[in-house]
This record gives sequence, C-alpha cells and structure tokens, in this order.
Amino acid sequence: MEPSNSDNNLDTAVFTPNLYIPTERHIFPLLSDAIWSLLGAKINLPESVKAFGAEFEQARNTSSQLQIPFLNIHYRRENGRDFVYYAHEKAVPLANSASGYQAVVPLLVTVEHQREHCGDSRFIIEEPELNLYPTAQKDLIYNLVSGLDPKKAYGGTEWVFTTHSPYVLSALNTLMLAYKVAHQSEENRTKVEAIIPARHWINPDDFAAYYVDEGTVRSIINPKTGLISDNELDDVSEDLAGEQDQLLELYRSFLHA
Repeated sequence: MEPSNSDNNLDTAVFTPNLYIPTERHIFPLLSDAIWSLLGAKINLPESVKAFGAEFEQARNTSSQLQIPFLNIHYRRENGRDFVYYAHEKAVPLANSASGYQAVVPLLVTVEHQREHCGDSRFIIEEPELNLYPTAQKDLIYNLVSGLDPKKAYGGTEWVFTTHSPYVLSALNTLMLAYKVAHQSEENRTKVEAIIPARHWINPDDFAAYYVDEGTVRSIINPKTGLISDNELDDVSEDLAGEQDQLLELYRSFLHA
C-alpha cells in the first residue's frame, strides 16, 4: 500500500496493485470460453472482476499448467478447457471440481504467471481463505509468501490480504515468529529452518495489520512483540469456549443431581 501525497485521510489513500484478485475469482472456472468472450463493457460486472478475468484468461493461455503441491493437484489447460489432475492422474474438469480448487486455481495461476513474467509485483487478494479448510488456508498463505517452486526466488513482491479468517492471521503470525526466533542465533536459525523453511519467513518490520470497522482503522499489531495481538486472532473461539464451559457446568450439575 502506498499513501497518496495529498493531505487527505485514509479515504483517499491510493493503492497501486499490479493485480487485484476479487472474491468473485471462483466464478471463472464455471464460465466457458464462449461465455467469457461475451464479458465486455456492457456486461453488468464490476470492472475489477472483469479486469481479473482478463488477467486469468491471459495467464491460463500462456502458462498452461501448474503444479500445486500443497493441494496434491496439477492444473492443466488442454484444448481450451481447464482440468485438475489428482495424484492418481485422474482428470476432473475444473468447473466440476471442489469449490476450494475453483477459488485457488485462478488465484495461483494468475499470481505465478504475473511473478514469472512481470518480476516485482503487488497483489491485493480478497479473502484468500475462500472455500478452503483451515489447513489449506495456512498452506496457501505460506505458498503465496514464498512461491510454489522452492527453486525460485521471488523478491520484491508485496501483498495486501483482506480476511475474516483467524487461520490466515495465525499463519502470518507464525511466519513472523519464525523470522524473529531464527534471528536470535545461528543455532536457532538452523532449528527454525527444520520447522519452517526460511523462504516462508516474514520480517515483522515489513508487515502491518489493521482492523477496519465502520470507517475507522486501527492497528492490531502488539508493539511489544511485533506480532498480531493474541486477542485479535479469534474472539469467536473465546466466546464459544465460554458458552461451552457454562453448558458443561450445567450438564455435570444435572448428572450429579
């Protein structure tokens, strides 16, 4: 994110992303090429959605396959159609695959294409957690930060995530914590690398996190730790735990009555 040079507040902040990836990304695997060709200026879709659709169209026609190890799938574009190949080489049309794949494949195909052909990039991704189980959410964040190919180095990439997921926040926190612990000593660095490879680490000095609500914005970084505050990670879990404790107390009281 880069603020404008004006004296105005956050409302006039200027984002200059190379690529904006909306939550509507999951619709594109469902659109045939014939339908996609109709998506012109007269179609009532947000410009950001049409812009991403054009980027995805270019990416999948240029980079016709992508290995996605953390999901154990291989994406391929064959004869103008998108397919997902599983480990046993069974092919399923992307449009008929799991909703998580329909959200992740357009995202990763476009991101990896942009990184490969444009170098340093900026990405704004709405709800990276879309349609994914918690473990897959974590793995997606790790692989976005580092890139899918461990043999390639992607320097200079900037990210903005908008999320409601405590798992995404926890994943980011873990990658910052790994950086902090690894830089305490060479011994720690070796031990941390055995847990989380260095290519995933995030320097907390390069990170910011904010809570946005009804036109107000506040940082959720703990100034003492440099990490996202614990109480911001999952307030709902605390609420549920409190309610469960009360219910269990009533349950036990009934059993012992």
